Amino acid sequence: MKISEADRSGVRLFPPLVFAVAMGMAFLIQRRFPLPVAGAEYAPTLRMVGVVFILDAIALAIWAIATFRRIGTTPNPAGGSTALALGGPYRISRNPMYLGLCVLQVGIGLAANVLWPLILLPLFVLLMRQAVIVPEERYLEAKFGEPYRAYKARVQRWI
Repeated sequence: MKISEADRSGVRLFPPLVFAVAMGMAFLIQRRFPLPVAGAEYAPTLRMVGVVFILDAIALAIWAIATFRRIGTTPNPAGGSTALALGGPYRISRNPMYLGLCVLQVGIGLAANVLWPLILLPLFVLLMRQAVIVPEERYLEAKFGEPYRAYKARVQRWI
């Protein structure tokens, strides 16, 4: 189904790019102001825990994208939506891909034993909420009406 230019969410930022900028900032700050999560003796354990978080984030993203593909709509938040994703990970989170980016940010911080990604996480969440989630939800509510409002009432934004 072809989406018209008028049928767009109005989201201007690409979430993976926002994530990449946040992570880039975290590691640039780390170079100037090194701040580990824990002492070096805990680095191997942190690395293992971080890898688990990273793998979970990847699995969540794959599941969410597969759910979008299955219902025939785009995972791109700037694109027009042709259907509501109500199954898969969307049963427990309205934003599983954004949640996955948060989990990925934590995982990378832990695996690298760098605290800055965790410190910057609230800023990433705030930026995502204001620049991506709010316009996207406004669009979905205008497009799908009561079914989307019922979904919002039933499923949390994050978890």
